[in-house]
Amino acid sequence: MDGVTRRHGSGTYCAVHGCNNSWRLLNVWSERECFDHRPSTRRQCGCAPPYALYEKPKTDVESRKWLAALKLKNPPKRLFVCSYHFIDKKPTEENPFPELWLGYERPPQQKRRKLDRNTSNTQSDVDAVCVLEEPKFKDAAIQWDHSYAAKLDHVNKSTQTEGQTVADDMLLDDDTSLLYTGLRLLYFFTLVKTMLPFSKPSCSIPVVDQILMTLMKLKLNLVLGDVAKRFKVSKGEVSKVIAHWIDT
Repeated sequence: MDGVTRRHGSGTYCAVHGCNNSWRLLNVWSERECFDHRPSTRRQCGCAPPYALYEKPKTDVESRKWLAALKLKNPPKRLFVCSYHFIDKKPTEENPFPELWLGYERPPQQKRRKLDRNTSNTQSDVDAVCVLEEPKFKDAAIQWDHSYAAKLDHVNKSTQTEGQTVADDMLLDDDTSLLYTGLRLLYFFTLVKTMLPFSKPSCSIPVVDQILMTLMKLKLNLVLGDVAKRFKVSKGEVSKVIAHWIDT
């Protein structure tokens, strides 16, 4: 792990809110058998780890910028951030600070219209406030359906690859997506979009199909031969893909 500080305590976690990557998990990963170099462990074979941990800079200016980016109320004395949160997968001159998936992005709160009790209001004003604060279930459901469809179309277009994929044929709606992956269709494509930066360029299988076969293995516990036949690839390729995404 070039450029990473040495291990300082097995309980040291990534400081980003909601991230559970730690030195302990890296040690557990390194002691497991490597799928590509059996029976060697990953520590023995020298395979690249799924992530690295970087310590907060010592200089005052850079240290303050890291803390400002992380927005931590009570930062630990020894603060580490994993490579998932850096644009270049590690601190670089162009992107020295953690910027990705920092755990505090929240959608803006919708403001509600309030009545001014000091002034008189017409019945139409009162009705308008009631509609904003207590929408009827039917209207809310219609709005949600339109929003869901728009998001699904956007995410689907942003993750599609050239040619037809197995996911195109199998995941037709929420029911089939829940059956094969355990996720609704929108969440499945959102997961694929999030995982794109961690894909292996050397793998010829579309990322959407890689994620699908991994979730199918976890959800249905299919044997590798069954998965290989469904996706028309070798069992060895299936094993490598599933091992990669489970680690990620």
